[in-house]
Amino acid sequence: MARAAAPFDLLVTPTIPMVAPPVGIGDLALRVRMIEFTFPFNATGWPALALPCGPAEDGLPASVQITGPPGADSLVLAAGNLLERALKP
Repeated sequence: MARAAAPFDLLVTPTIPMVAPPVGIGDLALRVRMIEFTFPFNATGWPALALPCGPAEDGLPASVQITGPPGADSLVLAAGNLLERALKP
């Protein structure tokens, strides 16, 4: 993972793969889907920050995940601060 992300200071990804979970998906299947974008960073110890980023389909809230390599906590937080300021009305 470090080799793939080496050219970048930060990675920005969706926090979850859906805006709202489909009805009837089941708890276990839902849990697996809900962590598929966050788990790799949790497992490797990379700092990550999830922030709301406005409405998506049908006005439901969406969020974005900002991650950086180990030790880049302050960079991740600074980027989150900038994004939060940019999204404020």
